[in-house]
Amino acid sequence: MAIKITVRSYCLRFFLVLAFNSKVIYARTFFFCLIDCVFQSCINSRKKKNNIKK
Repeated sequence: MAIKITVRSYCLRFFLVLAFNSKVIYARTFFFCLIDCVFQSCINSRKKKNNIKK
């Protein structure tokens, strides 16, 4: 839970900073950060599964 909250807050902060710079950059950042968040959550879930197996 803690990891997900920190990732979300990081993403939101990133959005807010770039939103003032450009809407195009904001949209692009949103897209990439969304992929990054999903990718990290997948890695975390895999790590948890590996720990349970061991």
